[in-house]
Amino acid sequence: GYFRAAPADVRALAARIAGDAGADALLADIPLDSEMTALAARRQLTRLYGLASLVDWARMHHAPAFAYYYTHPEPGPGQEMFGAFHSAEMPYTFNSWRTSPDRPFTEYDRSVAATMSQQWATFVERGDPNGPGLPQWPEFANRSGGVMELGAHFAPYRTEEQKLHLVLGRFAIGPGRSIFGIESFVETSRDR
Repeated sequence: GYFRAAPADVRALAARIAGDAGADALLADIPLDSEMTALAARRQLTRLYGLASLVDWARMHHAPAFAYYYTHPEPGPGQEMFGAFHSAEMPYTFNSWRTSPDRPFTEYDRSVAATMSQQWATFVERGDPNGPGLPQWPEFANRSGGVMELGAHFAPYRTEEQKLHLVLGRFAIGPGRSIFGIESFVETSRDR
């Protein structure tokens, strides 16, 4: 379902992650009048759910944390289709874009790689990714405002707090809880 979506499927996904009443709120400003708009809405809901899972995980772990949401796609074939997919940040994090000579990396890509790799090196050295000449990365502080957008921008990631809290409010609490939120994949002692 990643490359196709029907409006009814998107509505069902919204209900699954936010309940029936919450689905209306999640989809209030999103048109579902075609497969293209439904696909965009599905991807938006998937990003929101992923962010909620990140926020939920970070809230459960009371150690200092620096969370990020990566938004810059690797250049080349599939860029439009896949966008900033899971692990797309690796050539930038490790400044290793040279190992992919077939990708048309630009000066902007090299700049992203220089900044991100310096942030990671600073974090490894000091336990904090902030340093001279680097974008200010807020420490995660039990709210979505502590998530940094890396890639397309280097700034605190913005999301609609009300929608995020609708999703967070549906996550299971207690034994068997998983980072996947609504449906636990962890077997509890009661289940055995």
